[in-house]
Amino acid sequence: MTCIVGLVHDGVGYIAADSAISDDSQVDICATPKVGHWRGSGLVPEYLLGVAGDWRGCSDILRTLEFGHPNMGWESYHPEQLPVKEILSDTPKRGRNVDVLVVTAEAVWTYTAPLWTPLKHRRPYAAIGAGAPYALGYLSGRHPYNTNAGDAVKAASEFCPGVRGPVNILKTEAPHEQP
Repeated sequence: MTCIVGLVHDGVGYIAADSAISDDSQVDICATPKVGHWRGSGLVPEYLLGVAGDWRGCSDILRTLEFGHPNMGWESYHPEQLPVKEILSDTPKRGRNVDVLVVTAEAVWTYTAPLWTPLKHRRPYAAIGAGAPYALGYLSGRHPYNTNAGDAVKAASEFCPGVRGPVNILKTEAPHEQP
């Protein structure tokens, strides 16, 4: 079980994730991160990405981001055009139940199984994983949405038994104009 929250406020994108990993009968704390920060290049903005779901598919996505894919120039993909379906095509069928959350300094997208079509959110925040309803409830009661994404994950950990700290938080900012 997982809770990953993406939030955009004043030109800064944030992503926060819990550290729980579970199966049907136990929950443990995992040192392997569920989120990552990828630098942009050229026309591709830098972005934050989090994964929730079956750990086999999650690790395939994170590993592809980190080491690249022999048939894909991963760094050339825009955050709303990530080849999630292509990456998971080699993953065993039962490992494909994965949701992906992407955050830039301007927007939040989710890719949800089984189609992994990018959905750009109107609100400046989104969440995935079992703790998502609790985190979204926490954020929806806060106006403006300048609260820390980590606080939303912590709120989810109060009500969802499969969400636990420590909470990992990353951020990305829009490029600043050079004088």
